[in-house]
Amino acid sequence: LTVDANYSRATRHDNTYEIYMGTSFQNLTASGGTVSPGLATITRNGDGTYGVNISGTNYASPSQVFLTDPQGWGQVGFNNVPDFRDTVKGLRAELDGETHWGVVKSWEIGVNYSDETKVSNYSGYFICLPGAAGTVTVAGCGNWPGTNGGANSVAIPSSIIKGAVTPYSVTGTQILAVDPIAAQNILRTAQQSVSSDT
Repeated sequence: LTVDANYSRATRHDNTYEIYMGTSFQNLTASGGTVSPGLATITRNGDGTYGVNISGTNYASPSQVFLTDPQGWGQVGFNNVPDFRDTVKGLRAELDGETHWGVVKSWEIGVNYSDETKVSNYSGYFICLPGAAGTVTVAGCGNWPGTNGGANSVAIPSSIIKGAVTPYSVTGTQILAVDPIAAQNILRTAQQSVSSDT
């Protein structure tokens, strides 16, 4: 009799943040006009790649860039927290022997069982502007704060700034880099709908 059994289990936990910054809420000025965007100049480099230089706005300056909803998505970011569990089980058994039944000299029987289960549990949060409740319903964050006296943008404190980075090989332009957890702590969160599948 030969028996072979196996069992394995793997788990994975992710915690991802996305924080939005911009020069104004929904690209509007305080008086309701449209903010003039920076000018993007695209050049083709000698090696075939492209560079983008953005002028007119200093995206690395906390006096020009704020935690806000620049495009009207209804949130200032999100925090996704998925958990995954993968379980694999297997069992194989064999039994053999000899016989004297004419041309049949030996026999062998066996069974093979395997099972794999994948489970994902997802939870997440919208990162929202703080302040007074408004009257216009927007996504999971509830209401626009600014419609009832709340803040439409939040200044970026120096304590959460990690420096400035050049994004995606964009030449000549840098943007602020902030601690996303610290940014979330000065804003507020709203639970996304929770789902799980097996």
